[in-house]
Amino acid sequence: MIEKPQREELINQLDPNLLAKYLQQNGWKLLKTKKDYIKVLQYFIKGRLDKQVNIPLDRELGDYITSLRDALNTVATVEKRSYEDLLNSIMYYTSDTIKIRLNRPSVVDGSIVMDDAINMFSNVKKLIEAAAMDLSCPKVVHRGRMTSTVQNFIDNCRFGQTEIGSYIITVICPLSKDDAANGVQANVLSDEELYDASMARQVTDRIMKTINTLKNDLDALIEIDNSTRMIGYHMSSNFVDALSGLNLDHEDAELEFMVNWAPVAKKKTDYDNKVRISHAYYDRLIDLSNRIKAKHTEDFDICGKVIRLESELEEDNYYYGKVTIAYVGEGRTKRKQTMWVDKANYDLAVKAHFNGSLVHVVGEKHEDNSFDIARFEIEKSDM
Repeated sequence: MIEKPQREELINQLDPNLLAKYLQQNGWKLLKTKKDYIKVLQYFIKGRLDKQVNIPLDRELGDYITSLRDALNTVATVEKRSYEDLLNSIMYYTSDTIKIRLNRPSVVDGSIVMDDAINMFSNVKKLIEAAAMDLSCPKVVHRGRMTSTVQNFIDNCRFGQTEIGSYIITVICPLSKDDAANGVQANVLSDEELYDASMARQVTDRIMKTINTLKNDLDALIEIDNSTRMIGYHMSSNFVDALSGLNLDHEDAELEFMVNWAPVAKKKTDYDNKVRISHAYYDRLIDLSNRIKAKHTEDFDICGKVIRLESELEEDNYYYGKVTIAYVGEGRTKRKQTMWVDKANYDLAVKAHFNGSLVHVVGEKHEDNSFDIARFEIEKSDM
């Protein structure tokens, strides 16, 4: 529960115009008055006035805090929700929030043992990063640094206040009309549609949908032999590892994921906005992660000449360019392989091409023809 001094501070930070906009969005009617320092909104049930709130707009009013608090209490009563929950909704009017609750006997009075807390915060961040990378740069295993799009998204996310009781981590993902994905045309979409198309909305949606689907499939004891067949779209092993890493290795652990969609862009889903995962799923998640890695990757080790270079640096891509290598494969057959590389490896490829040197490349090749390069080096000449 929010303590009184904190509550007063939060109320003072609240934009009263957002509260008025929220109410109008939820069926309250604005009563026209000649007073420009207050907004009066009314709530009707079957055509009859049920509740009325006065929202002060001028912070210099002597009863500003009291009037705003009374309005919030009235709205919370109408919506049959806690005062704190409503206040959070208004404070995060343009943000999706995901709450991850850890239930364990060792969680007492809102406190948590240090190792559990470290695992929770670390793996929550990894979970969000993995979901964002799965959207912007699909791979079965993500290694190295994130794309600039994902990094910008992560930089805007915040951890909110941890709630008392069972330990709850709140992740705040602000929506932005400016980062709408998939190349949508801003001039033909409403503000709500732009918010709904933002990177943050897509990530929160993906996290909740994936966890729901995973739980349903694991509940049904589906034989997991292919991640794409299992969930219908790409999911990296990074996501599964982060989920299992949220203290699910403890036999008495249970996680609950809850999402509150930003009021500015309400969302209807075909899945539950609350989903629970317990220790009973831990071994299956570990097995799934191992199967994804094993099923979709193969080791490669080639030595050959660089025959083509393409520098195509893009703002949202952490790769620098493409390198094509000609080499001799099994059975002495001539083969070519093209791969995206970062700037350091691209510079090595340029140097090798200029000098006519061989390059030796070792790593993993994935089913989607992407590569994780463990070693990229110029072979030393015997001359």
